[in-house]
Parts: sequence; structure tokens; C-alpha cells
Amino acid sequence: MMTVCKPYRFVARFYNASSSSNWTFSSAWNSVLWTSALVRTYFAKFSAVPVMLVLAIASASGQGSDLAAGKSDVPSAAKLGLQRDQIKELVAQFGSDVFQVRESATEKLASELSELDLPILKEILAEQQDLETRVRLSGIISKLKQDRLQTQVRDFLRARDTRQTYGFDGWLSFSKYSGNSRNAKLLFLRLLDRFPELVEKELESKQQAIEMGRVVGTRLNENNLTGRSAEIEDGLALLYCMNASEDLFSKEFEPLCLFTFRTAPFGSFILESQGRKPLELMLLAWGMKTVDSRRGCLQLFIEKELPQVRELAVDFLQTKSAKVDDDAYLMSLQALYRFGTRDDLKHVIPWLDDDSVCFETQRIVYPDKPVLGPDGSLQPPNPTIEPYTVQRRDAALLTAIRLAGDDQLAFFPMLVPHFLRGYQTQSIALPVNANDERRKRIESWRQSTSNDNPS
Repeated sequence: MMTVCKPYRFVARFYNASSSSNWTFSSAWNSVLWTSALVRTYFAKFSAVPVMLVLAIASASGQGSDLAAGKSDVPSAAKLGLQRDQIKELVAQFGSDVFQVRESATEKLASELSELDLPILKEILAEQQDLETRVRLSGIISKLKQDRLQTQVRDFLRARDTRQTYGFDGWLSFSKYSGNSRNAKLLFLRLLDRFPELVEKELESKQQAIEMGRVVGTRLNENNLTGRSAEIEDGLALLYCMNASEDLFSKEFEPLCLFTFRTAPFGSFILESQGRKPLELMLLAWGMKTVDSRRGCLQLFIEKELPQVRELAVDFLQTKSAKVDDDAYLMSLQALYRFGTRDDLKHVIPWLDDDSVCFETQRIVYPDKPVLGPDGSLQPPNPTIEPYTVQRRDAALLTAIRLAGDDQLAFFPMLVPHFLRGYQTQSIALPVNANDERRKRIESWRQSTSNDNPS
């Protein structure tokens, strides 16, 4: 037996584990660490538990919850009669100079314990000084923790009673804004790795939500300054905190929220997310709170093709800001143009009497007739640049025609489609002095729909 001083005892075990005469430190390390399944588990699980893997396991069909049924396939140490002293005796064998003894003790302890024994194992771990003993015991503890988390996640996803949180108390506040569906639970569990405090604890007050939102916002600002990309979970945590802040939501958060939600990776996540209804509900709740960023919020919803933009648009058209914020007004009508229904006509018709200008542009105009040149001959006319405008009643009329299902080109022959907003605003512009044409166009449409128009 090779005799070495205490600091090199761990290395000496590598030597004993190697049956090859060509012994090297590397081969001995591999023979112990990578032969031991439990040590491999420890190093694999030392980092954060990959939640999506856990969710995949929890979502597998045919997997019931043993704990929910009051039973478990993995017996605890108490059921097997494995007492604290026996656990300590097996742990003591982790310090043996014989590899097989250490390995057998590890396998026996791992197979006969469950997550119910974690408190005992943690106490024993705190007493250990030997490096390999701590590694092997930590591997067992990590595995048991993962088993417990998988069971916890599975039970949580299968629970029909929304008040059953299985330790995920943050669900009590999160579900107020996302709904109680299974997809909402899956969305909520995305926070587990990066923001465990939001999953494990309920946001009990609006002030607490604001404070947590500032923490998340600080992290996002630091990422922006250093050029690091934010994570999807950062955007989700910010959205959750802003919803939970309710009427304490401050305008100071609007630029950061809008930037985070529109850009990758969260912006891409909105488009790609499966079963995104819970996310849409949370975004709508946030959008209703925006003041200075309402136009950007409307644009976000249109770009991501979120049908809830209809509710944002209707809400905005009923505010005083609709009379002064030209861009947001146009965006609201374009949102209704794409996502509105016939029931929304009642929100659009009142704007047919508003002749205020909301968009200005210029067009090159060619006269209809040739002009006389200096020599008296007819010459092609010179084009002129004339101002064109879009009045609020112009955009309202086009949206009303669309919602009523009438022929748009009959009233707007120059209409040019747009793949996001429905149409290009400048294509419905008329000359500045074309008020009579506007008035006749509106009267003509009203007469053609007099039997159906809810005005």
C-alpha cells in the first residue's frame, strides 16, 4: 500500500483504482470520476437544473404522480430501516482506500434513499472534510433534489386546483395575469432557473412587485450597456413584475419594457411561443397601462400579430390623447383595420366628423394639359410638388368601410396595401383643399350603408 500524506490521499486513491501498470494522473482521474455514475451525476447537476428537461419529463404521457396518490416507488430510509447511524456508516465507506468499497457504498446509499432523507444527508455533508466523500455525497444529494423537483413539477402541472402550488407559491400571483391553463403554468416555470425567488414566493404587494421590477430592470440595463444579450426569462420576469405592480406602474419603465419586448430574444419568443395565449394576456395587461409609449405598444402588437391589439386600439380611441397623438391615432385605426370586427364600427363612426390633420405628405403632380412654350408650341407640363394630407376622418372612413365589408377601392382608388399595418397611410392622402371631396365621399358611403350602418 502506498503511503502518502493527508493532502494527497485523494490522489493516492486514483492510484489504487488503476489496474494498469502505465499509471498516470489522468487515467486514474478518469477511472474514478467517470466510472462512478454518482460522481458524474454530481458534476452534471452542479449547475442549475435545466427546467425544460424537467418540463419534458413532467409532460410525458402516462406519468402519474405517486406523491399525489399518497405513495412512492422510491422508499425512504425509514421504510427500509436505514437509520442515521447506518447512513453514516455507508458514508464513512466513501473514505475507504479500496475503490470497490467506495463504489458499492455509493450505489447502495443512492438506491435506498429518497428525497425524504435530504435533511439527514445535508447534516452529514456538513460534517465531512474528505474531498471524495463530499463529492460522492453531494452527487447523491443533487440527484435526490432533481428527483424531488421533477415530482414537484409533475404534480404542479397535473393539479386541477389552482390553489395547489406544490411549493411554487409565485403561481398565486402570476396566474392572476396569465390565467390558469397548463400553458400558463409552463410559461411560469420558465422563471425557475433564472428567477427562483419569483417562482417560490408570491408577490404579495404592488410595492414588492415594483422593487423586484427594478432589480430585473437593472440587470437588463447592465446587459444593454455591456453588449450582452438579455434572456427570454428576463423579459418574462419584467412583464410579470409590471403586471403585478398594477396601478403603481410607473412611466419610467415604459422605454425599457418596450425595448425588451420588441427586440430579440423576447420579441422572437412572442412569435415562436407555442400556446402563447397566457403571454398575450400578460402583454395586454401591460399595454393598457402604457401612457407615453402607447404608439410603440400598438406597433409591437401589430408586428407580433397579437389580436389583443384590438382592445388596445379601442381603449385609446376613447381617450383625450386620440385627438392630439396623431401617430397613435393612425396606429389604432390600422390595428382595427387588420384585427377589428363589425362590432367595432361604433368606435370608428364618431371620428367621421373630425377634420383635423393627422398626417402630412407631398406628391409630384403632373398637370392634365400641355402648356405653351416660349415659342408658342405645346410642351409637356412641368410637374409640381403639392402638399397632401390625411385627416382623421379619412383614416376612420377607410377603417369603417373595411369593417362593414364594403368595397374599399371604390372610395380609395389609390389604396396601397401594407403587410403589417394593412395599408400605407400616404396612399389615402388627398390635396389640402379637397374638403368637399372628403365630405361627398363620406356621405356617399353613409347612403350606401344606410340600412346596416349602426350610426
